[in-house]
Amino acid sequence: MTQRASWIKADLGSAKTFDVVRVGGGGGGTCLGSVGWTNWGTAVVQTSTDDATWTTVATSISYVNSKMTNINFASTTARYIRINNSTWLGSGQFRVGLTSSFPADPASPSFAPASYIALNVNWTSGGAPLTRVTYLPGGTAPGACFQGTYQGEVAGSSLVMSDVQPGSYSLRICGVDSGGNMSPGTTITASTVAAPAPCASGTDVIVGLTGRVGAYFDQLIYRCATLSGGVLGTPRDGTLIGFSSGGSPFSVSCPANAAAVGIDVDTFVSAFTSRMRLHCANVTNGTTSTTAWAGSNVGTTTTYNCPVTQYVNATNTALNQKFTGVTSGISCW
Repeated sequence: MTQRASWIKADLGSAKTFDVVRVGGGGGGTCLGSVGWTNWGTAVVQTSTDDATWTTVATSISYVNSKMTNINFASTTARYIRINNSTWLGSGQFRVGLTSSFPADPASPSFAPASYIALNVNWTSGGAPLTRVTYLPGGTAPGACFQGTYQGEVAGSSLVMSDVQPGSYSLRICGVDSGGNMSPGTTITASTVAAPAPCASGTDVIVGLTGRVGAYFDQLIYRCATLSGGVLGTPRDGTLIGFSSGGSPFSVSCPANAAAVGIDVDTFVSAFTSRMRLHCANVTNGTTSTTAWAGSNVGTTTTYNCPVTQYVNATNTALNQKFTGVTSGISCW
């Protein structure tokens, strides 16, 4: 086997018939980086009988660093195999298998939305001991289970797909036998609960907070209601921030007929937002109150208040991929 900057090649010594190349299994070492799903995008598996003319047999390769992944394709006869665009693949993560049989596909895939950021996926086993699920956003599923985004490999007949943004996803579900061979797979398009409409500027006010929080916020949803002519409408989920299922659910709300006129935000190490609470005022008589804290990790508190007679319409809060909260102020009307 030979490695270059952008490809790795195997010489089988003589022409062999095979239908699988195995990659991965590096355990997240120096060459492979952190353990996880590696997506090369344009990487391809090619075969040749003479080391000069190459035929592509598999494209858009992804694999799990911590285990071997079988890249199955139509049976072919060749002496040479190479993977192009494999800069971080070492020779220890490249193996060749002779012709094998595919396990049966799982059957009857179905789904049920679980939340804005999660959905439940179910299927009937085709008999293989494991099932692998990969996905792509939108209406086109990965072409094989070594492509797309790796969601999981399970022994049962269901999987919770979580920590995704609201929307539709196309999944490929493949049986995996004891030798690591994957079936061609069955597909389904599944959707989360539709994302709530953001709180509308100039008409909505914030009346509560809900989402998930642990040591810091993983998901934050502003509850809002329309305020018109001094009358407060029915509260609803509004602006959604953050897409993690970590932490535990929480919910705090202003009293009936009251809306937020200010907000307290606690931050701790590296500006992680750990607690939030609302200052509320009754829209009819002005009676004030304060909600309980959402979150329990005490940090440095910053208070943002609206001018008198105005209510909170939005906050300048974002949760990045590390769920670091950034609150630089509020919008009022």
